This record gives sequence, C-alpha cells and structure tokens, in this order.
Amino acid sequence: MTSTITREHLLHLLKLSKLEIPVEQELFYLHSLNKLMDTLNELQNVVIDTTEVAAYPKENLKLREDIAVVCTNQAACELQAPKSLSHFFIVPQVIE
Repeated sequence: MTSTITREHLLHLLKLSKLEIPVEQELFYLHSLNKLMDTLNELQNVVIDTTEVAAYPKENLKLREDIAVVCTNQAACELQAPKSLSHFFIVPQVIE
C-alpha cells in the first residue's frame, strides 16, 4: 500500500501544527515527506517473524560487570574506558 502526500495534505498538516513555510519550499517538503512515506512503506514489508534474535552476535565478546559509580573528574572517567577519543568513549560495535 502506497500513500502519497499531496499539496492539500501538506497544507492541512501545516494548518494543524500552526506552522508556515514559504510557497517556494512546498515542493521540497512534499518530496521529503513522500520519501519518508516510501521508506515507512518498505519497512511494512520486512518479515521479522522468522528472524532469530541475537543478544550478542559476535563470538568471544568479553563482557564485564557494570558497576555504576559517580565520577566528577572527566579525565579519571576517560582512564577507565578501554578506548576514548576527544572526550568520548569508543564503544565496540556489537551488531553488524
């Protein structure tokens, strides 16, 4: 089932949300909203009943016990991380 957002739909949505856009941007928003609708329609067709759920898909994933602690010193917190970059923790990818 495909749904197309028309100019009338867009104007109705704008009225409901009390928003205004310039007339010259209507086409841009119509195109963007219709692309979003196409994507949502594609997701409706994805079969998930036969997909096996995997909590930890990677083999030999080393997990540690999580212990919550208050850390007020950013540098000290970063030292606890296996990897960090520019004040952010680098978290290993677990889902491909």
